[in-house]
Amino acid sequence: MPSHNNTTLAVVLVVVIILLIITGRLANPYRNLHKPPTPVELAKNSETRETLLNALKWDFVFIPVYTTGLVLLCLIAGRAGARLQLVSLRFTWWIIVVVIAGVSIDIVENIALIKVTNPSSATIWESIARFCKCGKYFSPILGNLYFFIVGIRCLLRIGSQ
Repeated sequence: MPSHNNTTLAVVLVVVIILLIITGRLANPYRNLHKPPTPVELAKNSETRETLLNALKWDFVFIPVYTTGLVLLCLIAGRAGARLQLVSLRFTWWIIVVVIAGVSIDIVENIALIKVTNPSSATIWESIARFCKCGKYFSPILGNLYFFIVGIRCLLRIGSQ
């Protein structure tokens, strides 16, 4: 693999990390609350509804940023692992597809929370938001685990040579 591709990936990753720092803080609806309630409670409470809606707007910006970061990390680790014959690049692409698909759970949670802020909404949206609250962590956990496992294996392989 040409080194300029790795340099480009590294530069894009640094930009993504900077964007993560900026948007991650703004996408957190709990940043001004002392005892954080559940997202559904924030959506139902008229006093916190506006704060939640503002955070959800930023979360819609944060989602593609953290997804891009995870995809880049998986791609960097996967390319290094493939070069060292530790992992197939095809497997890396499957992990990336799962990470991208898994992000849809976070998007569905945000849409459900927006629906819950409307007091006349059906309670099905509350159930969807509560379900997605747990499921949305699968994709980032998978991407990070893949990066760390393959990355550590690459470092161990390089260190033993």
